[in-house]
Order: sequence, then structure tokens, then C-alpha cells
Amino acid sequence: MGLFLSPLIMLAVSIVYFSKGDDESRLWVRLLFSLHGMFAALLYIGALAYWQMTQASHAWAATPYLLLHIISLASIAYAFVYFPGPKRWHLLQIVSLFCMVQTVFIGSMALTGEWL
Repeated sequence: MGLFLSPLIMLAVSIVYFSKGDDESRLWVRLLFSLHGMFAALLYIGALAYWQMTQASHAWAATPYLLLHIISLASIAYAFVYFPGPKRWHLLQIVSLFCMVQTVFIGSMALTGEWL
């Protein structure tokens, strides 16, 4: 369960952002400001699945994995600007960012096969 707690937390934060955004926002706007946790969790699960299927040891695989997390960070920045709900919900990003750092670290190890 330890490997999957962080992505579940990030997914929960995304669900909160999506549900707390006002209903008058367009769907694509709500998706953009709630994408961060869902996308990072999918990247992480994909990295673990890739490692499980191939016993990955590809040093090059960490670079695209890290670069794809820029999309999640951009979604967080978008949420700070365009989220129409109460700004106190942004405090959840502290937890989400901590979880993202953990999943980036573990996912990078899974893709490169260089475990600590």
C-alpha cells in the first residue's frame, strides 16, 4: 500500500478541485485546473507498470518521465490562477506537491532500474 498512497492522495486532490470548481465553469477549464494529480498518478502507475513488465534498466527513460511532470506543474499553476472556488483549497497543493516529489523519485528509480 505504501507505493500507492501518494498517487491516491494526488488523485483525491484532483477530485476535490474538480468538484469544488463552480458548475458554471466550462468542462475543459475544470479539467485543466484539476488535471495535476490525476496526470501525475497516471505517470507514476505507468512507470511502475513498465518496470514490472520489463524490469526496466533504461537510464534514458527518466528524462521524459521528469519532463512530463511539467504538465502537472503547469496544471497546478493554472489552478492557482483560474480556480473559482475558495482559495483555501490551494493548501491541498502542499500535500499534493510532497506526494508528487515522492512519486517522481520512486518512478524514476523504477524506470532506470537503479533502486536505492
